[in-house]
Amino acid sequence: DGQEQGGGARPHAGPDSTTNATQHFEGHKDDILCMAHHPETGVLVTGSYDGDIILWATDTGHARSRLVLPGILAMKGDQRPIEAIGLIECGKRCLVIEGRQQVTELVVLVVTVGGDGVVRFWSSDSTAELLFEFPLTGQDVGLVDLA
Repeated sequence: DGQEQGGGARPHAGPDSTTNATQHFEGHKDDILCMAHHPETGVLVTGSYDGDIILWATDTGHARSRLVLPGILAMKGDQRPIEAIGLIECGKRCLVIEGRQQVTELVVLVVTVGGDGVVRFWSSDSTAELLFEFPLTGQDVGLVDLA
């Protein structure tokens, strides 16, 4: 019947639809609430209700890395959802590999806002690490738009 089981991020094509999925992304255990895509780097980032954040390689459909919220095991259910994701292009950097080869790489940061009211900045490269975070204070956090 065209329905997906589990938390795969796959467009649903109904019986009258002409849309066909070209790639199947499987990895989330809960509903996906937000996503962001950077076409030049081929990175797709998805955030789910259970706090899972996955960076995908769009050419293969495989997860490149998972970002883990600090203290996620101690969070209550309503603090875990990733409510908004954005990508910030920060320019290019030159890498020297083995002392000779220079490679220019586009630097893109991932920005997330969770149900805990904290804005987090992550690297989108192979380190996939948390770089900086700050809490939103003095306001009703609710659903945030990073566009």
